[in-house]
Amino acid sequence: MATLQEIISTLEGLRAGRQTDEQVFTPSEWKFLVDMWRSKLLRQEASDGKRLVGTVHSQTITIPLTRNPSTLPFPMKGQTIGYQSTKKVPTLLHTRWGNKPSFVGSNPILPSAQHSSLETIRYQLAALMTGNSDRYILHEQDFYYYSSQGLESISLTGVFEDPYEVEVFMGRDNPFDPYGFQYPLSTTHLDGLYRGLADTELRILKASIPDLTNDGHEPDPRTGK
Repeated sequence: MATLQEIISTLEGLRAGRQTDEQVFTPSEWKFLVDMWRSKLLRQEASDGKRLVGTVHSQTITIPLTRNPSTLPFPMKGQTIGYQSTKKVPTLLHTRWGNKPSFVGSNPILPSAQHSSLETIRYQLAALMTGNSDRYILHEQDFYYYSSQGLESISLTGVFEDPYEVEVFMGRDNPFDPYGFQYPLSTTHLDGLYRGLADTELRILKASIPDLTNDGHEPDPRTGK
């Protein structure tokens, strides 16, 4: 895999070779375009019935948990313990098949915990045959986990909408080299990204890309400010 900075440098080279008089994109604007095209290519692949999870496009996060919080959507009884993430979880890529992670659990050699929802969790935990199974709820960016084990954190693997959010969540972001992380996109998809941007997006005026601050200032990639 290439780093996001290497991808941006390649795109800058492609754009320079066009000999246009368009304005120069900032790194955060390049990141916006790269993330947008990555999502577009991966959604298209998922629509074609191809598997995304468990591939180079996936990332793994470790989610810190707090035990039996007052905000738990279903109060616990018996030996089952309810947990909630102590911070918002990065957004998973949504495709026509949904946005479920490929693995959630405390041990990668064991089966993944079972997915539940706010509407079904009380019935599933009460079921005779499956009530002791580990279960999780991912509601927007809130994460809940139900288990009989004592846990401090849980692992989640999936394809995320914004790979940089994962770096920030894991505390791996580098303010001196914010785009120096390995960008989760295969070589084949990178070729498609380069072709797509060269054919379309690089012809778009700078003004078409959102300026969140509306002052021309290059924002900090970690905060957007």
